Amino acid sequence: MTRPPLYSIAIAHHPTLVERKSKLLENLIAAHIDPNKVRWEQGFSPAEIKDAHSQLISPQTQHHNITIKHAHGEYRNPYKRLNLGQLSLYLKHKEALRKHSLTNTPYLLILEDDAAIPLDFNKIMPEIISEFHNYNGDILHLGDTAIPGHQVVRFSGKLVHYNKGLPLITRGTHAVMFSLECSKKILKELDSVTVPIDFKYNELICRLSLRSLILNKGWPYRFQFPTSLGPS
Repeated sequence: MTRPPLYSIAIAHHPTLVERKSKLLENLIAAHIDPNKVRWEQGFSPAEIKDAHSQLISPQTQHHNITIKHAHGEYRNPYKRLNLGQLSLYLKHKEALRKHSLTNTPYLLILEDDAAIPLDFNKIMPEIISEFHNYNGDILHLGDTAIPGHQVVRFSGKLVHYNKGLPLITRGTHAVMFSLECSKKILKELDSVTVPIDFKYNELICRLSLRSLILNKGWPYRFQFPTSLGPS
């Protein structure tokens, strides 16, 4: 009987951003990752979801009373700020988690199309997953944060615990990994579309007491300023 792969990779990509996919393909090949073995989540484009925008976003009455911090200040009215680009990315993440929940693959790595993948990916991933597994982790943020002075609780190894004592400060979702159990657990929570996906993960980390870890040195973005994907 063939054993399932240890992890799968899904990439959230907006097809209109052609240059991003071209650069990411170069990055995948340079990191010795077969692009044909990666699942591309390219649906839910801003144009496709435009007419359903108001139906997809949950009423404000469903928002949890949690103050969310961001590099640019408090996110006081997320309902109004969730634009088509943010909703499109949210739905791509949700679809990747849905597909993962139907498999027996232990871990899912979701990459966004602006992630910079380290060239020693195949060498470091088994080490990262081993440590993540040993700590019985639910969610692992491999991406860097744009917020200076982000404090973490350190321990030996490549990973660090998410400090639940901090305000809900977002960490980039351009590279984030989930255990299979976590994918199943949070999938139904994503039906309530209340905030962009990075804020939603942070909300769930605290509200569901998820075992969340981050890399000691996160993977950076390839683009300093992401391309605008749709009107607010």
